[in-house]
Amino acid sequence: MQPPDVTFYRYFQTVPRPRGLDHIKGRQDLDVLPADLRTFLADTQKAFNHSFTLAETPMAELGRPLVPYLDYLDSPEECAHAFESEGYHFIGISIPMIERLRDSAERLLRTEQVVALLSIPAGYVNRHNAIGGILTIKLLFITAHEFGHHLWGHASDFRPEGWNGVEDTGGNGALEQQAEENVADSYAVYLALGSLIDGPQGRQVLEMLGHHSPPDADAVLLSALLLSAFSFFSAKSGHSLDAKTVYGLSHPPAFARVNGIVQTTRVWCQQSRPQLNEWLTQERLEAIMSAEESSRPGSEGLWARQIEFFGSADGAEYFKRLGEQLSRMPPPGIKAN
Repeated sequence: MQPPDVTFYRYFQTVPRPRGLDHIKGRQDLDVLPADLRTFLADTQKAFNHSFTLAETPMAELGRPLVPYLDYLDSPEECAHAFESEGYHFIGISIPMIERLRDSAERLLRTEQVVALLSIPAGYVNRHNAIGGILTIKLLFITAHEFGHHLWGHASDFRPEGWNGVEDTGGNGALEQQAEENVADSYAVYLALGSLIDGPQGRQVLEMLGHHSPPDADAVLLSALLLSAFSFFSAKSGHSLDAKTVYGLSHPPAFARVNGIVQTTRVWCQQSRPQLNEWLTQERLEAIMSAEESSRPGSEGLWARQIEFFGSADGAEYFKRLGEQLSRMPPPGIKAN
């Protein structure tokens, strides 16, 4: 096998582009980026790919002998993709996508509710580090989501993925595709929580947020992860839903994704940190959602529109049918007949 960076580059030079992906020129050259961003991305890539290497054996035991590799896409568009080539399972993220995530992290940290929620010490002046901590969590979630598509066998070719405001396909999606996104979100939660709370990344993020061995470290990290995840989907939180159009989306509606993430978080906590599950009350969940919403001036009440739909009979029917679709999905490594 060629080195992964070479194969990543060659994929975009030799493989015909799927329709709509001509914007990807190839592999991003980090040397042309500003020094601080270049260093952050290189360090992130090294850390994530090391984690993927450690995960290869357990993945093989699940029947998915993956060789994952994270690299960066040279594209003017905000995007993240999972695709396979020459035995590698690639995850590609564009620089505009990363810049949007950084802007979102900065916006969150300008919000008093967020600062209080994350218990950032009064007078903490290293805002650059704090932004990097939230950006690390956002990248971890996206990378784990794309890894989840590989794990579940969703990305045998090039999977279009719209992280820019959780794009849908204008009615060309299906419930099966939404279920695939749901399980990829669930995997992202498991991998991210494991990396942050049970792994070394959590301590690094805490230090970047100005903490040094806080007694509520797990709660801070969990809050930061949920804030980051909620902010991915908030751009579509105010979109109107109805029983006719909801099944034609390529991705689950924003609140449905948030609901799935919360459910998976509870399962992980029950298994690994029961006391953290007790801490995550409905009141605290609402505080996290409110803090995220307050970081977007003028967005107050947008989440409530979707919550209202999902509290209706049509919303309950959607969740029922999505659950049935999920129950029919084969486990990782098992091919559907």
